[in-house]
Amino acid sequence: MIFLLHILKFFMRLLYACFKLFPTQNKVVFLSRQLNQPPVDFLMLEAEIHRRNPAIKVVMVCKRADGGFVHGIRFAWATIRSMFHLATARVCILDTYSLPVSLLRHKPTLYVIQIWHAMGKIKKSGYSNLDTKEAVGRSSKVAKVMNMHKGYDLIIAGGRAWNPFYAESFGVKEDVLYNVGLPRIDYMIQNRQHLRKKILDKYPDLKTKTTIVYAPTHRKVVDDGLKNLVENFDFDTFNLIIKSHPNQQLNVETDRLYTLSEFTTLECLSIADYLITDYSGTSIEAAALNVKTYYYLYDYDYYTSENGVNIDLFAEMPGCVFREADGLTLALASGSYNARAFAQYKSKFLPDTVGRSTALITDKIMENLEAS
Repeated sequence: MIFLLHILKFFMRLLYACFKLFPTQNKVVFLSRQLNQPPVDFLMLEAEIHRRNPAIKVVMVCKRADGGFVHGIRFAWATIRSMFHLATARVCILDTYSLPVSLLRHKPTLYVIQIWHAMGKIKKSGYSNLDTKEAVGRSSKVAKVMNMHKGYDLIIAGGRAWNPFYAESFGVKEDVLYNVGLPRIDYMIQNRQHLRKKILDKYPDLKTKTTIVYAPTHRKVVDDGLKNLVENFDFDTFNLIIKSHPNQQLNVETDRLYTLSEFTTLECLSIADYLITDYSGTSIEAAALNVKTYYYLYDYDYYTSENGVNIDLFAEMPGCVFREADGLTLALASGSYNARAFAQYKSKFLPDTVGRSTALITDKIMENLEAS
């Protein structure tokens, strides 16, 4: 495995040396292997860049690293495309680890901004949980060979309370972090009412009850947490929308759930009265949108042992964190919620710039482009 990775690095660097012979353009390249289409964060930044200067070239290379021969060929082609654009761009924006960004030696004119895909670090990831069962194949040996998370000039982060965890996860000093949050929150603030109307027009039954969105994080080992939640859930009083993680499909045998597959988890928050999640960064987005959140930590002992978490949710959100589904559903039925804890959580973990992320990140992009 390690030998093959070294071979891959050699050929990538050889090809990249040829690409660097091409002239640098006043271009911004966006890279993602989370989705097959540009995420809303990218689209918001693209629109703001072109609002300020329509002449700037923007290229997006978005391809999930799915399994199978055909998907492998497409991902390889997307990687080669991203290498060419990295060699000829002035700014790169990415939302996860990228082979070409971290493995290759770039022109000194390239400025790399990692916006990640969450506004905080509730669970351990990156360098802080290598060689654990839940690290999904990330060993320290592979991380070293692949230069994991190397080459970033700026990393977008949420509130300052997360900074030590970002620094540990990415293996950087805190001065690389920029605490402005993600453009997706700007998008939701600007479009929340429109999205709400769009969803309710398509699903009018959702108008009649309190709506709850359940959006857990990705797990390598999954047990019956959802099953227990559904068995204890009061469907006569509440709507339940299940939103699976992009890398893991949730399944349960009942026709009383909604999935709203044509809408993202973030968009579903526009109609949510409550969010139920666990160690997912979705809870920070919900906090930015003032959606009350409950934490369903049915596998807390296993998860904290095999992956690890950075904050004590029981201490940060007292009365809102449950290990058992029946306790959670009783809290929902009571109608009471610890609003004080929620307000303190928002004050501690959200950036001071909620609603202005797009403009502030674009400022950094424009600083590293040629004026024209």
